[in-house]
Amino acid sequence: MVPFVSNTTFRLSLVPGFGDAEGTWPYITGDWSVEGCGVQPMPFGGFLFASWVMIAKEAHTSDSLRSLLLRREGTYQKETGGILTVQSELGEPIHKIATCAVRLWKEFDNTVFKLPKEKRAAWLKRNEDSVIEKLNRDSNKPWFAQKKDGEVVRDLGDLTYEETVLRLVCLMYIEHQKRWIDLTLRNPLGDWLRRVEERFTGVNGTPKDRFCKVIHRLLKDTCRLPNGLVRSQCLSFLISMLDSKSGSRRTLFGQRKT
Repeated sequence: MVPFVSNTTFRLSLVPGFGDAEGTWPYITGDWSVEGCGVQPMPFGGFLFASWVMIAKEAHTSDSLRSLLLRREGTYQKETGGILTVQSELGEPIHKIATCAVRLWKEFDNTVFKLPKEKRAAWLKRNEDSVIEKLNRDSNKPWFAQKKDGEVVRDLGDLTYEETVLRLVCLMYIEHQKRWIDLTLRNPLGDWLRRVEERFTGVNGTPKDRFCKVIHRLLKDTCRLPNGLVRSQCLSFLISMLDSKSGSRRTLFGQRKT
């Protein structure tokens, strides 16, 4: 056991998932530790709310979405009043607006996600084409492996260096607004560009160049590799980079390890 240090101050924060004030109140007063553990009151110093904040008067939520959130009651196995209940990554039910992406989430809850983990890979293999099609059509996280001409392929290994860079830019950078979807997403792209540059020399660009012009200038040299496909060592680097949580927002797409 770790000895308790009496002069140490602990700050407790809670991501509750509570649906009412009555469920939250014991954690504000500290009664939860008295009643549940038989120890001194331990009030929480802060709470993190999601949908509660979205229905607040000060929120910029649209009136139609706010009304949907306010109508939420209970747990919905089927779409009810524009709301659908799905299973979170922690296995808990969460209520979502029934968008195309959420309906797909519910479909996966009822198929692959309810299987034991050891059986999921086989299910995905059998239904691979259908899953990729649905991710690209309905999900907020499209399938990454897409050729320059728009053809969707199964594996990252089917892409060229040029196509990996273009796909990263397409999914992470909004060209007509000259901005990143999230500023931290430039980090994995920069890491990958440095990796590509290690393979090819003669890449020049000035700080005054527009971002996408720099990308296209870099890509002119990538075609020197025979057949252009990403080499296995670089592919391993790319997969590791996309799976990394090193200070960047998680990637906005799905990818398959080959």
